[in-house]
Amino acid sequence: MKNPFTATAFPGSYLQKLVESVLLMLAVFLLLNFFFIIVSNIRWLSPLLMPIWYAVFSGPGGTITFSVLLLLGSPLLAFYWHRHLEAGKLSTIRSHAVVRGTIRWGLALGAIFFSFMLFIFPLISNTKLLLMDDMPAAAVSGKSFLAYVLLRSLALRWFLSGSLLLGGLFLFFRKTMLAGLLLVTAASLVFLLLWLTMGELSPFHAGYVIAGFVMLVPIYLLKLRWTDLRRRWSEGSVELAPPVVRMSFRWGALMLVLVGIGFTFKGSVKAGFGFASSPLEGKWRVMKLERNGTPVPADAWLTDAEAWSTVYIESDRDLSFCTNPYVFDQRASFYSSYVLDSKSGQISISHLRDRGGPIRFQVEGIGTNELSWMGRVGSDQVKMVMVRGM
Repeated sequence: MKNPFTATAFPGSYLQKLVESVLLMLAVFLLLNFFFIIVSNIRWLSPLLMPIWYAVFSGPGGTITFSVLLLLGSPLLAFYWHRHLEAGKLSTIRSHAVVRGTIRWGLALGAIFFSFMLFIFPLISNTKLLLMDDMPAAAVSGKSFLAYVLLRSLALRWFLSGSLLLGGLFLFFRKTMLAGLLLVTAASLVFLLLWLTMGELSPFHAGYVIAGFVMLVPIYLLKLRWTDLRRRWSEGSVELAPPVVRMSFRWGALMLVLVGIGFTFKGSVKAGFGFASSPLEGKWRVMKLERNGTPVPADAWLTDAEAWSTVYIESDRDLSFCTNPYVFDQRASFYSSYVLDSKSGQISISHLRDRGGPIRFQVEGIGTNELSWMGRVGSDQVKMVMVRGM
């Protein structure tokens, strides 16, 4: 019996058509999401079309749309396709070429989008690297740990992003399709290994569709082109699939994709740099803590919830106080936010544990590796001397 999943499968294989119909619906879902993500960064179009995206493709609406396309659209399309081929109303070669071409373009956009998200990941991630540097591994969730690895390993992020970007661009054209499939497959397998060993599942969202599509579809397409791949290495030639659209259309679509990525990149950079870098950003060790002129003992953190040992100050106006001097212990810490006035040398903190704010400290040494804070917390006059940690 012939394998229904190969390119030489007999034309009457309903199973092959069903598999490719499922992949086609995934490609359509991905293309629509990609379109609306790009539109969201075009100021005059966003108010008109984004409500449709929120209603149909985001949250519960996205789950319903995805389920309808996958569970209802795929079998109906496969049935229609199968019946019309048997009746001779459709060309076997051209219909397969159109479906696989659409799947390939969906994969190309998915790979480019995934590459783009990895490239700007530091701008869109809310992972607190300063805190995670000091957190025990057992206290870090799988999702946070995967984000931490991607943020700390620039080489890994560039490898994945570059491979997916080149692979996605190669997939737009038939002559470079095999090279694109190999690049996307290699990058997808590396990311899948990282995800399975470090990550964790969360509620359904479009990101899973994109990730799954980019990881699984190139393997299927490589299976279809396995004969051509062997011929490429042995004979140096390959049989191209029949063209579906003109070359000018493909180049035009590619230009639109690149322009859309440019709009999205501009919006992401603008959002990512909404907060300027703070001169106080970093990890600060409390070397001396005084209340009302009396030094607080070094071991007071064991019983005193306000005997701070470390202060973590982020560039996005978040800061954390931790009493444990050895690790970042969430039970012995609390979070707050701040506003710094560099001209007057004053920092305003929204609250300190159960003490309402704003609570103001006069800061000396801004821009150096040693800070001195002086201010009033409740009825106590507090002074802290801190040095920047490594």
